Amino acid sequence: MKLVPCPLCKSSREFLPVRITGQDGHIHKYSGLYDGQQLSAWKVCGDCGFLHQNPRPSIEALNAFYLNSEYHTKYETPPSVEDYLEFGKWYYAEKTDYLLKAIGPDSLSSKKVFDIGFGHGGFLKQFADREWEVYGVEADKNHFAFAKNDLGLKGPGVQLGILDRKTDIGTQVDVVISNHAFEHFSDLHEIMESVQKILKKGGYIFTVVPTPFSNRSRLSKKWMNASHYSMFGHHSLNHLMGQYGFEEVHHTYRGWWKEIDEIWHVAQFTGKVFEANAFVEDPRKVQFYMNVINPLRSAAYFPIFHGWAIRLGFFNKWKRRIRLLFSNPGLAFKKLTARVKAA
Repeated sequence: MKLVPCPLCKSSREFLPVRITGQDGHIHKYSGLYDGQQLSAWKVCGDCGFLHQNPRPSIEALNAFYLNSEYHTKYETPPSVEDYLEFGKWYYAEKTDYLLKAIGPDSLSSKKVFDIGFGHGGFLKQFADREWEVYGVEADKNHFAFAKNDLGLKGPGVQLGILDRKTDIGTQVDVVISNHAFEHFSDLHEIMESVQKILKKGGYIFTVVPTPFSNRSRLSKKWMNASHYSMFGHHSLNHLMGQYGFEEVHHTYRGWWKEIDEIWHVAQFTGKVFEANAFVEDPRKVQFYMNVINPLRSAAYFPIFHGWAIRLGFFNKWKRRIRLLFSNPGLAFKKLTARVKAA
């Protein structure tokens, strides 16, 4: 564990503390990396206002942790390819539609997409089904195997590993996508340099990340745990990407009703590099938001959004089961019997 310069502006001048309450449900995964700590520590950069975990394990230790497939301590195979495809459509289809509407796909010279950390492959599958060429990297060997062997996402551009300066897919793509991955990256600048390498000039990057800003639940602060190293809003995403020639096309904190407290952000690789202070936030205002405004918003929205993901997941699980019962009673009975035997 060590105190590091700001991951965004690289300043070490001053860091403002942010209060974290409750339990960190992820820190136990990291064995010795956190030296027995019970909570991760979060700071606001005193120069640019970026919210990040500090101190933290080293870049080398964190990269090795992901490459050794240690993040998912208990790997659970999706119940079936059919079930996962249904989940993937439910979870990713609206995000795909939002992106394509924002960029206008007819303006692209080709249809090639690269996913940074594609997991089981659900996001890439949305594009494959729309006849795009798919590329990407995934660090977890079990997730990679499912995407390759069960979803059929194959080819030299679908790779096991992490995105870094050595990544070579043999071409450049029109779109880079990333769903709940940027918060895990230990070196944001290497990621952006690598994106520049694989993305065509004029191409787009679509970033979906959890956020504590414009929040509607306590989940927004639970995102601030040992498995995440940076927390973004649209200002900090623009700050990061503006250093590498990307300009925002559109963003929203209200992308869908299925998962709260996340931001969707689309930017185009125009080559225009912004001044270093173009998207700097007031550090004291960020600290005040996190320590005062965020908890107040969470309390105000509590009656509506408490346990939202759990309630929504339960609702959708039973909706799928009822739909299956009417469309294919035999298969529904078979699955019910299997669940009873497993219990």
